[in-house]
Amino acid sequence: VVYLQNLAVNLYMRYQSGGDLQDLLTATRYMREVSAILDGGDTRVSHDLYLIERDRPHLEHSLAQLQFMLAVISRSEPGMAAAVESARRLRDGIDEDDPERLRLDADFGLMLMVRSFHGGTARDRLDGLLLMVETAEALPENHPERPRLLLRTASALLVTSFSPYNRRGAEAAEGMLREVIDAAAPKSQEGLRASGLYAILCHSRFLHGRVPADADRAIEVARAARAQMTDRAPSPVSALLADVLADALRARSAPGDDEAGRRTGVTGLREAATVVLLQAAAEPALQMARTASHRALQIARWHLADGDLAGAVEALELGRGQVLHASTTTVDVPALLREADRADLAEEWEGGGAVRAPDTADLTLLLEGPGSLLGTLDEGAELPLPDDLRQRALTVLATSRAGTALMRPPTSDEIAATLRRAGAHALVYLLPPGDGGGGTAVVVTADATVGTVDFGLLRHDSLDVLATYRQAHRHRQDALDRSTDPDVHDAAHARWRSALEELCDWAGPVVMAPLARSPLIREAGPEPHLVLVPFGDLGGIPWHAALLSSGLRRGGRPVRAVERLTLSYAASARQLQEVLGRPRLPLDARPVIVGNPDGTLPGANTEARHLHTALYRQGLLLGTGRRAAGPGTPAEVLAALPGRRGAGASVLHLACHARPSGSSPLDACLLLAAPEGGSGQLPVREILRQARGRPPGTPGGLVVLDACVSDHTTDDFDEALTLSTAFLAAGATGVVGSRWEVPDGLTGLMMYVFHDRLRKGAAPVRALREAQLWLLDPDREVPGDMPRAVADILHDGDPAALELWAAFSCQGH
Repeated sequence: VVYLQNLAVNLYMRYQSGGDLQDLLTATRYMREVSAILDGGDTRVSHDLYLIERDRPHLEHSLAQLQFMLAVISRSEPGMAAAVESARRLRDGIDEDDPERLRLDADFGLMLMVRSFHGGTARDRLDGLLLMVETAEALPENHPERPRLLLRTASALLVTSFSPYNRRGAEAAEGMLREVIDAAAPKSQEGLRASGLYAILCHSRFLHGRVPADADRAIEVARAARAQMTDRAPSPVSALLADVLADALRARSAPGDDEAGRRTGVTGLREAATVVLLQAAAEPALQMARTASHRALQIARWHLADGDLAGAVEALELGRGQVLHASTTTVDVPALLREADRADLAEEWEGGGAVRAPDTADLTLLLEGPGSLLGTLDEGAELPLPDDLRQRALTVLATSRAGTALMRPPTSDEIAATLRRAGAHALVYLLPPGDGGGGTAVVVTADATVGTVDFGLLRHDSLDVLATYRQAHRHRQDALDRSTDPDVHDAAHARWRSALEELCDWAGPVVMAPLARSPLIREAGPEPHLVLVPFGDLGGIPWHAALLSSGLRRGGRPVRAVERLTLSYAASARQLQEVLGRPRLPLDARPVIVGNPDGTLPGANTEARHLHTALYRQGLLLGTGRRAAGPGTPAEVLAALPGRRGAGASVLHLACHARPSGSSPLDACLLLAAPEGGSGQLPVREILRQARGRPPGTPGGLVVLDACVSDHTTDDFDEALTLSTAFLAAGATGVVGSRWEVPDGLTGLMMYVFHDRLRKGAAPVRALREAQLWLLDPDREVPGDMPRAVADILHDGDPAALELWAAFSCQGH
C-alpha cells in the first residue's frame, strides 16, 4: 500500500512534467485505493497501517486535490463541488497549529477560487484569494513547499489583478514570482512555471500602462525560459511560454515583432497539438485540445491582418480535429521511428519486442472498474502502470526531422492536390466573427489560389438565431429522451422545425450567397464542389440547406444551397488528405447492412431488408430481420471496419438509433444489439480505440449512418468529434451521417435513392446530392426498379420537407 501511494505521487509528478493525463488518472485511482484500504481496515496490510495513518491527512488532501484537478479538466461542476467539500471537511478537522495547516489552507484557497468560475460565487473567489495570500505571508522561508504555494498564490493574484488593474496585487505577485525564479534551478518545473507566469504578468502590465519596458521584460523572460527547454519534447509549459511570447511580440509591435509573433504563435499551436498527440487515450486528448481552436483563430487572424494567407491556413489546420488526428496518425509511427533510427521503439510499438504494443484498454478498464483495484489482481501480480511507450516514441519523433510530418499540416499546394483528387473545386474555412468585425471565409482552390471572402452580416449580434436553434434542438432531444407524451413531442418538434427553417433562411444571405457570388467560387463554373470546414458554433449549421432565393419574385419555390452547389464537409484539410490517401474497396466487395439491431425501429428493419434484397443481395444482413445472419452487436459492427484482421466492409449501412453526446462528444453512441451479458452501445471512444490499431494502407469502405444525430455534437465543434468522424478515423473512406432525429420511413426512401445512385456510379457526395435533389423536385419520377413498397413511402409525408433531406451530409471520398 505504501508502494501504491508512492507510485501515485510519482505519476502525478510525471504528469506535471509530461502532460499525459493518463498519469493523472492513474495517480487518482491509486490514491482512492489507498484511502479505501484505510477506511476498510484491510487485514492484509494491518501491520503497515500505523505507518500510513500518520500520513492520513496528507493522503486525503492529495486525493481531494487530484479529484479537483480532474474535475476542472473535464469541466465537471459537480466533481469540483464534491472535491471542495472533501477538502473543507479535512481542513476543518485539523488544528490551526498543525504543520499541515498552512499547505491545506493554500490549496483549499485555490480550489475555492477556481470553483468560483465554475458554478461558485464571487464570495468564494474573494475568500479563496484572501486565504492564499494570508498563507503565503505566514509561510516560513524554509518551508519545503514554499515555491509551489507561492506559485499558486501568484497565479491567483494574476487572475484578479488586471480586470480591473490592482497595482498592489500585481506587485505582490511579482515579488512571489521573482523569489521562486531566483531560488529555483532554471530548468526545474518551478523555475519554468514561474518564468511563464512572470512573463504573463509583465505582458498584462504592458497592456494596462503601455510602458515599453514591461513588454521588453515579458519577451526577455519568455525567450530565456524557452531556451531552457530546447532539449525537451513539447509540453504544456513550453506551449504556454510560446503563447505569451507571441502575444507580447504582437503587443509591442516593434520592427520585426509582428512577423516573429506570428511565427511564435504557430510554434505554440504546434507544441500544444503535440501535447494532445502524446495522450494515451481519446478522453484526455479531448480535454487537452479544448482551447486549441480559439487560439488558432486568434493567430489565423493575425496572419490575415498581415496579409499572410498561407500562414493563416497553417494556423487554422493546427487548431482543428486534434483528437481525430491523434487517432489516425499513430498508424504511421513505426515507419517514422525507423526513419529516426529507432527501430527498437518501432518493434516495441508493433508488439514485436519484449514489451507489448501501446494498448491502454486493459489499464483503462481496470482503473475505471468497480471494487478494489488490489482485489482484482492475481496473487503476486504487479500493479498496472500507464504505458509510457507512446510518450517515449513521440518524444523521439518530436525532436527529430522524421517526426515533423506528424505535426505539419498540409500546405496550400498539398490541399489543392487533395481537392483535385476529390474532384472538388475549393476548400472553405468558415470563421466566426472576431472582436468588432464580421465573419470570414478563407478559401483554398484546386489551383492553389488562397483568398478570403468577408461576411459583413455575420456579426456576433446576428448569431442569436443560431443560439435559438441550439436551444430548440436540445429541447426536442430532451423531450424525446425523457417524455412519452405525444403532445410534448409534437410541441418540441414544432418549435425545433421553426427554428431550423429560420436558421437556414438566415444562413443563405449572411454566408452562402456571398460565398457563391465571390470570384473565387464563380470561376469554378456551375455547381462547384466545395468542402466546408466551419469553425466554432458555425459547425452546427446545415450549410447545404441555406436559402439562396425565396423564389417569391418569380413565383417559384425556394432555392437551397444544395441546388446550386455540391457541398461536403471535413474536420480539416489534413483529415481529408489522409482519408483520400486510403485505398477504396469496390462497392460490391463486402457490403454489410445493419437494420434495427435494438428492436425499436421497425421502419429501419424494412429499410435494411429492401436495401439488401434489391441492391446488396450478396452482402451480409445483420439485425432483427428474419433473414439476418447476426443480431448486429458492437463487436460485429467493429469487425466491419478496417483492422488487424482485414479490410472490413466495402459498404457499412447502419439503420439504427444513436444517442447524442452527453458531457463529452466521446459519449455519443450507436444503439446496437446487446450481446449476452454486455451492452449494445458503441460509443465514439470505442471506435477511436479501434482506429489506433488499424494497420497503415488498409483499404476502407463507405459508412452510411442514417442513425439519428450521428453527425452532430452539442459542444467542442472544432474537434468535430461525432460518430461520423469517428468512423472516418477508424478507416472508412467516406461517411454519410445525420444531424438530427429523422423519420425512419421517409429516411428509408431517401437511402434507397442514395444507394441506387451509388450503384450507378456516382461518388458518395454526388449520390447524396442527387437523392436530396430528387426529394426536392416536385416533378420527381420514381425509378423503375424501385420496389413498390419503397415507392409507396412517398405518400407517408412530405418528401421535400427540410427536416428530412437536410439532416444528411457527406465527408471523405
